Amino acid sequence: MPGTAIIGAQWGDEGKGKITHLLAGQSDVVVRYSGGPNAGHTVIHEGTVFKLHQIPSGVLFPHVRCYMGNGMVIDPEEMSREMSQLEDAGAQLSNLFLSGNAHLILPYHRALDKGQETTLGDQAIGTTGRGIGPAYTDKVARRGVRAQDLLLPDAELSEKIQGALDVSNISLEHHLRTGTITLNSVMELMRQWRDRIGPHITDAFTPLHEAIESGARVLFEGAQGTLLDIDHGTYPFVTSSNPTSGGVLTGSGVGPGAINRVMGVAKAFQARVGSGPMPTELDGDAAIRLRG
Repeated sequence: MPGTAIIGAQWGDEGKGKITHLLAGQSDVVVRYSGGPNAGHTVIHEGTVFKLHQIPSGVLFPHVRCYMGNGMVIDPEEMSREMSQLEDAGAQLSNLFLSGNAHLILPYHRALDKGQETTLGDQAIGTTGRGIGPAYTDKVARRGVRAQDLLLPDAELSEKIQGALDVSNISLEHHLRTGTITLNSVMELMRQWRDRIGPHITDAFTPLHEAIESGARVLFEGAQGTLLDIDHGTYPFVTSSNPTSGGVLTGSGVGPGAINRVMGVAKAFQARVGSGPMPTELDGDAAIRLRG
C-alpha cells in the first residue's frame, strides 16, 4: 500500500504533529523527511504531553517503526535529550532508526546561525538559531558531517570535522567577531553522541523500500510549511529545506509511486513565527481580540 504524506499548508505550526500522531497508530512506519530541531510537534499520548522536535511522532506506538530520513539535519544533543525524555516516560526506542545519510548540526553551526542573525539586525531572517541553515549550507558545499561519520574511528572523524571547522572559524573570527570553536571540544561531544545515538544509526533506505514493497502502511511526517519552502516560499524568509510534498521523495529516498495521498494541514487562524511577509496579517483591536 503506497504511503501518505503530511505537509503544512501554511507557515508551519498548523498541528501536523497531532495529525501524524492520530494517523500513526494506524500505520506501520513513520518517516520524518526534512528539517531539524526547528520543528515543535506537540502530541498527547495516553494523557501525557510530549514535545517532539526531531524524533517522529509515531515513536510512542511500540508497533511503529520510525525513521529519521536523510533529508533531515540532526542535532545530536537535542536528539539525546528527546530520547531520555521519552525513555523516562516509558517509551521503547528499539523502533527508532536514524539514516546514516542525515547530516549533523554541530556547535559551530549554532554559533554561525546566532552570529549571522545578530549581524543582520532589522533584516534578520528570524531563524530559531539552532544551526539548521549553516548545517544545510555545509551539506550543499559538500563538507558536511553525516550521522554515519559518528561511527568512524576518531582519527578519520576528526579529519572530516577539521575541514568544515576551519571554514566556520574564519567566519566566526573575522566576519562575525565571535569566539572560535576548537576541534577538541567538538570531538569530546562526538564521542558522547556516538555512544548515545550510534546504535540507532542505520541504512534507512533498504528497510523503508522493503516495507513499501510488502504493502506496509507508511506515513511521511513533514515539518514547517509550504510557505517556508526554500524554493516555493516567501524567500528569503524561508527555511533551508523543502517541506513540500516533493521534499518527501528526496528527504526519504523513495520514488513518487510510494505516495498515493498528500494531506495538507491548515488552521483557520493563520500565524507566522519569525520575520517575513504575511499579507493577511491583522493589527489593531481585531488582532488583539483574535490573539486573546
